[in-house]
Amino acid sequence: MEDLLTSLKKCLLFQDKSEAEIKTLLSNINYKLVNYQKNSLIFSTGRHAGFLGIVLSGSVAIQKNFPDGKVVTVLNLATAKLFGEFIIFSKKQLYPVDVIAAENCQVLLISKQNLLKLLAADSQILALFLESAANRLLVLHEKIEILSLGSIAQKIAYFLLKELTRQKSTTTVKLPFSKTAWAEQMNISRPALSRELRQLSLKGFISFDKKIILVKDIAGLQQLLETELA
Repeated sequence: MEDLLTSLKKCLLFQDKSEAEIKTLLSNINYKLVNYQKNSLIFSTGRHAGFLGIVLSGSVAIQKNFPDGKVVTVLNLATAKLFGEFIIFSKKQLYPVDVIAAENCQVLLISKQNLLKLLAADSQILALFLESAANRLLVLHEKIEILSLGSIAQKIAYFLLKELTRQKSTTTVKLPFSKTAWAEQMNISRPALSRELRQLSLKGFISFDKKIILVKDIAGLQQLLETELA
């Protein structure tokens, strides 16, 4: 129970609660703790979406499968992130995507009925749930923006400029996922991403080492983005 409470303290819904308060809230609802091995299917496309999920450890990937066999990672969700918060309240309540264990993970699942009970019991959690849903919409909007951009260089520039702001950094971006997952998010191949990163490095825009990217020319990236948008 202590590990569960410690994990939930990191979740947006419970961030302002003490462990004692979280324990009391959980005692009034039913929930499930499920362990998944890496690459396990948590929920599949078309399955009834009856649960809100909270990632307690590991990470989860939201993937869209296309008829031609292409798979696009829509989102990567780290520890303490939610999934299913939109779909559980939709009219159809069917998953339009696959939810995959990106690595070994533990997930807390709360049914719609119990989620409604939790939200009704605490107005602060209700407000934070709505905030989480709004933030997810913004992330999806950014995803659509990236996919709509024309060139790989443009996609990389957009991503790096956004991450500098998000990470409150002026020069360094730490990738929140692998380069393979990054390529999937931009709907390009891993080799194509690597080639373009090398080109941007040769041109003096960036340098990189594994998951750390040093942005040397922010103005240049902004100009690159604006030029290609024109």
